Amino acid sequence: MYDMYVDDCKTKQVKPAKQHMYRQTFHSEFNIGFQEPKKDLCSKCEAYKNGSVSEEDYISHQARKEKARREKEQDKESAKREIDTHSCCFDMEQVLPCPFTNVSTMFYKRQLNCYNLTVYSLGDSEVVCYLWNETQGKRGTSEVGTSLVHYLKSLPTTVQHVILYSDCCGGQNRNRHICTAFLYALQECPNIKTIDHKFLTTGHTHMEVDSVHGQIEKQKKKVNVYIPRDYNNIIRLARRKKPYVVIPLTHNAFLDFKGICSFNPKVSSKGIKVRWLHICWFRYEQGSDVIKFKYEMDEDFEEVFLKSQKSTRAAASTSQDEQMMNPLQLYPNELPISVAKKEDLMSLFRTGVIPQEYKEFYQNLSVITAQEESDEVDKED
Repeated sequence: MYDMYVDDCKTKQVKPAKQHMYRQTFHSEFNIGFQEPKKDLCSKCEAYKNGSVSEEDYISHQARKEKARREKEQDKESAKREIDTHSCCFDMEQVLPCPFTNVSTMFYKRQLNCYNLTVYSLGDSEVVCYLWNETQGKRGTSEVGTSLVHYLKSLPTTVQHVILYSDCCGGQNRNRHICTAFLYALQECPNIKTIDHKFLTTGHTHMEVDSVHGQIEKQKKKVNVYIPRDYNNIIRLARRKKPYVVIPLTHNAFLDFKGICSFNPKVSSKGIKVRWLHICWFRYEQGSDVIKFKYEMDEDFEEVFLKSQKSTRAAASTSQDEQMMNPLQLYPNELPISVAKKEDLMSLFRTGVIPQEYKEFYQNLSVITAQEESDEVDKED
């Protein structure tokens, strides 16, 4: 806060007070309390406290954490200074249930799952929330990738370098399908020359986007939610001064990045096995046939080829159209819910928990039988 005060004084061309005077005035003249934000504890740090991790491993873990934090702060400052650089962080919020009220019987009923992928711009604090429910899409890599591609395409054409931060969730953020989504974004956004995707250290992934989710959860408790679109206003009103931007997504918006993922980076360009879950930085460059990556923030890049190495003659015969990625629509129709879930939702109208005016929305939801659901699980396996 003192640093922010000094920056404000510089803007106003006023000489700032010394830090000890600022602290004394703040403590004595302002009746303001602070609560440390609740966050998940790091398993490795807790294991060290319990004597299960060596001091050497703990020191190395803390060093990686600090490197990632410093890297993020540097990128944040770059985004503020340079018009051609954009830094942001993104994360998926915990599932938002619908309907949502304080009625106790709601706790025992199955509800619709609503998903919110939030992107926070580190340079100007702008927030974009991509919102959909389980009848429009799941929460896998293609859905996350589609949202990120949409965000990158919305950036000003002056942006040439994009830096993204996320946690280390392999199922959503650190996998080859997300790599494919970023490669597709470079194809669709010729102004963007480089995309860097960096990962914070596991157990220490608190980002600005988490404060957005906290504000949404706080706003959610003030009102009743009867249908998914009610979350649009809840999210917008979660911050009054600079409202969050909400972009609802429907099933026909999602692209299938799994279907066009044609590479499997098991070994690097040097023939060394890629330790996928240890990667902390991916770099994608316009027109390049490799993806660069790092295991540590301060080491040199390694590379993986996007496709198997062909002969010069075979490579030359490949047309430009064949090299372009064209993902198909992921879902041709809205997704069904289980018979049991629909029965629970309709029972809320019989008990009067949900107003009758919303009944038509739930009546129109399609269902999947137990056998169809079992077949779908077998297909995914």
